[in-house]
Amino acid sequence: MSHPPPPSPPPPSPSPPSHPKRTMSHSSIVVNVGTQSPEFQQWASQQWETVTVCYHAFTHLPTTRGEFVTSPEFTCLGRPWRLRAYPGGDLISGNDMIAAYLYNLSDESVKIDFTFCVKDSNSNNGSSG
Repeated sequence: MSHPPPPSPPPPSPSPPSHPKRTMSHSSIVVNVGTQSPEFQQWASQQWETVTVCYHAFTHLPTTRGEFVTSPEFTCLGRPWRLRAYPGGDLISGNDMIAAYLYNLSDESVKIDFTFCVKDSNSNNGSSG
């Protein structure tokens, strides 16, 4: 079965967002099972950069498949980015699924690891994808 290509990236922002930058506190715990290889140790020693993008009132965002909400432009690893979320899923999502696309808005290619987490602001429960 052939799937349509992902949507095209959003255009760059004409100006920075007008809202103040907020920071969130969090902790990070790494648990290793087994003996780390030298390759893993080299990879793990690289510098990491984390950006948190919050979609507030997520339950009030559009849930129609194919409708999306795009974040303001942000910078990570010295490059401009945007996150596009499809709360009701994109055109190839399964039922009851969301879709998220991270767009590198620069002309430079970069290899990244990208994860996301959905957190209920009324509790400490969250799930990652």
